Amino acid sequence: FYSTLIQHSLYLALQPKEFLNQGWNKKDKEKRSPNVLAMIKMFNQISGLVCMEIVSVSDLNARRNTLVKFIKVANECYKMNNFDGVMAVISGLENSSVFRLKKTWEGMAKEVSDQYADMKSLMENNFKLFREKLATLSPPCVPYIGIFLTDLTFTEDGNKDLVGGNLVNFNKLRQVAEKIQQVLQYQNDIYHLQNVSCIQEKVSSTTISHPDALYKRSCEIEPSVKK
Repeated sequence: FYSTLIQHSLYLALQPKEFLNQGWNKKDKEKRSPNVLAMIKMFNQISGLVCMEIVSVSDLNARRNTLVKFIKVANECYKMNNFDGVMAVISGLENSSVFRLKKTWEGMAKEVSDQYADMKSLMENNFKLFREKLATLSPPCVPYIGIFLTDLTFTEDGNKDLVGGNLVNFNKLRQVAEKIQQVLQYQNDIYHLQNVSCIQEKVSSTTISHPDALYKRSCEIEPSVKK
């Protein structure tokens, strides 16, 4: 739950104006959308940490246990409605440096494999199951903001600012407002969890190896089998 505390604190800091006009993609994005960028940075940090922790283990059985541990971490995040955490861990597990480790993935208990498959299903069909889950859950919650950033991008790019000559496109404004309300609607509910600063510090401050170095390490611990 340590990542949940970090991600939830970042989620609570989000401001509606940060989601306007795709501010997180602009040249002055640090000024426009600082808290959105902080959430994205932490997402990438957790994803990279998951990948690095797995490929750093030389022993096959120990590496498989590390992989299973992170699947269980994602499952705990799922139980706590921390979907940003779920997606961050899955992103790390789906990284090519981990995904290619066939021997590591083999031999997991069916229960663990089923848990992972269920969580991955959240991402299918334009996050259909994730959207349904969000609509019915009981907060607190940390939503996966990536899906809302994508939705807002499509809304912004797919609709003109002006219609019928020089008239403001209020339909577009309404759609944007609804998306922003959806992503921020869980900010009034908090998690009652104990803060463990040393672990949160490790998650936040660990330097993640370059992707090329991680892939090289992956190939060293499980060399590709030439056909």
